[in-house]
Amino acid sequence: HIDSNEGMHNYYPEILRMVLEMARELDLPIRWPNPMHLDWLRDGGILTTNDLNYTFYGVPARDKKRTFLRLLDELGPGVKEFIFHPAVPDDETRALTAWEGRKAEMDLLCDEDVSGTIHDMGIIPISFREIRDRQRDMRSRGVGLLKAGSARVRITPPFPTQMGGYFDRLGLSRGKQDDLHARALFLDDGNRRLLLVSVEILYVDARLVGEVRREISRSTGLGEECIMVFATHTHSGPEGHTDMAQFLGFFPNPGLRKFLIERICCCALLAFNGAKSARLGSSSSRVTDMSSNRQKKGGPIDEELRVMKVEDLSGEVLGALVNFTAHPVIMNSRNLLLSPEYPGHAMVVLEKILGPEAVCLFANGACGNVTIRRTDSSFSEVRRVGNMLAGHGLRALGEIDASEEVRFGASCSSISLNLRDLPTVSDARGEVEALRSRIEGSGDVDGMLARRLKKAVGTAALAEKSDYIRAFLGEKMETQL
Repeated sequence: HIDSNEGMHNYYPEILRMVLEMARELDLPIRWPNPMHLDWLRDGGILTTNDLNYTFYGVPARDKKRTFLRLLDELGPGVKEFIFHPAVPDDETRALTAWEGRKAEMDLLCDEDVSGTIHDMGIIPISFREIRDRQRDMRSRGVGLLKAGSARVRITPPFPTQMGGYFDRLGLSRGKQDDLHARALFLDDGNRRLLLVSVEILYVDARLVGEVRREISRSTGLGEECIMVFATHTHSGPEGHTDMAQFLGFFPNPGLRKFLIERICCCALLAFNGAKSARLGSSSSRVTDMSSNRQKKGGPIDEELRVMKVEDLSGEVLGALVNFTAHPVIMNSRNLLLSPEYPGHAMVVLEKILGPEAVCLFANGACGNVTIRRTDSSFSEVRRVGNMLAGHGLRALGEIDASEEVRFGASCSSISLNLRDLPTVSDARGEVEALRSRIEGSGDVDGMLARRLKKAVGTAALAEKSDYIRAFLGEKMETQL
C-alpha cells in the first residue's frame, strides 16, 4: 500500500495527485485518507480502510485495555484500523516522552484476554496485503464499490381528485386515509448508475415516464434508460394524470399531472444528491398465504417475494426494495379516501423498524389475475394485510448478507401488445342488464354476480370507446420492459 508520515499526502493537493496516480498505476490501496477524499478513491477503484481510529495514542496508559475492549464492542461491519505505538521499555524508549503509553500498548497487543475477545467476536485481523489483493481481484472482475442514496416525498394531492381502480366509483376523493409517497433509490457501482422510483398511484404511462426521465436526466446526467419509474398499483389513488384516463371514463387532470411530475422528480434528485458509500444484497422467499387467482380457484399465482437491502458502511439501512405480486384492492369502489393500500402500509412499517434513514420501495409483479386475500373492505384489513407483508419482508431482509462489491446493469426494450378484443356495444350493454336483473332477483349485492357486474360495466365502457381507442393507439400498443 501507499502511505506517508502522519498522512502528509492528505494536506497537499499536489502530493495527493501524485499518490493517486501511483495508486492507479501500481494498483495499490492508500492508507490514512481524509474522509473528504474517500469518494475520489472509490471512483478510481482504490481501496482503503472504512474507518481509522488515530486517537487511541492519547488514552492514558492505565485505561488502554479497558478503552480498547469498549471500542471493539462498538465496532460495526467493515475494515477498521487502529493506530498503535507499541514499544519495550528499554533505555532508548525510556528516553522518549510518553513511554508508559507505548509499553501499555505493547502489553495490550500481547494480552491473551484481548486476543481471545477479538477471536470470540469474529473480528479477523488483516493487513494491507488482503486489501491490495481484494482491490486487484475487484478490478479483474469489473466490480465496483457501491454508492447509494434514497429519498421519500409525499405526493398526496392537496385538492380533490378523481380516483382510479374501478369503473363504478362515484364522486371525487374526500381526503386521505394515509399519505401517498414517491420513493427513490439511486445506485452507483462506479461503472453504471441506476435510479429506481416507486410511485403510490394506480399506473404510469409512457408520456409521464418520458417527461420524468428527461427532467431527471437533464438535472443529473443519468441516461434515460437507467431511470425506472413504476407504480405500486394502489386502487385507492388519484386518477386523471395520464393520456389513458380518457379511455377509462375519466377527465384528464393537467394540474394533477404537473403536481405528480414535480414531486417525483424532486424525490429522484434527493436520492441522487444524497448518495454515500453503501453495501447491497438481495434474497427471496415464498409467500403462500396472501394471494389467490381471482378468475380460477387454484389458478396460477406468483408466490415469490423478492427483496433487496441497501445499507451504509456502519450497517444502517438506507433503503429496501420489496417485490410481491397481488392487486391492492382491499378497499372497494365505495371508498373515497386516498390510500396507498396494503403495500403502502407495509412499507411504512418496514421503514419504522429498519431505522430513520430507511426508505422502502414496493414493486408489484405481474398481477393480472392475482389478487390479495382479504376478509372485508376496511382500513383495519388494509393494516392487517400490510403487517403480514411487512413480516414476510422483514424475515427475507434479515437473511441478506450485503456487500459493497457490486456490479449491475440495465437493459430497456420496447414491445408491442395487441389490443383487447371487445364485444359489440349492444352485446356489452346486454350483459350488464342481464346481470343487474339476476342480482335484483337473487339479492347477491356483494357476491360473485356483483363482481361480474363490475367487470361487465367496465367492458361496456371500453366497448363504447373502442373505435376512439383504436384510432388513437392503432392496432397495437407500445410499452417498455
